[in-house]
Amino acid sequence: MKIFIVEDDENIVELLGDELRAWGYETMSVKDFNNVAGEVEEFKSDLVLMDITLPYYNGFYWTQKIRQNSNVPIIFISSHN
Repeated sequence: MKIFIVEDDENIVELLGDELRAWGYETMSVKDFNNVAGEVEEFKSDLVLMDITLPYYNGFYWTQKIRQNSNVPIIFISSHN
């Protein structure tokens, strides 16, 4: 299973990626916060973990963009207290 992580906090990306890979999942994280939908599509993701607060556009915006071309499951994540 391929899991795409959309998160701007590198510590969280590293933590999630390490844990998911330890369970045998393939992971990728966003490199260009102006092209999240394109990167998700290019990776051919089976699941997206989407932060709500992101640079440029929020997670809700990117979910709408992803939904235009894909029905990939999206789980929202947040590190806010």
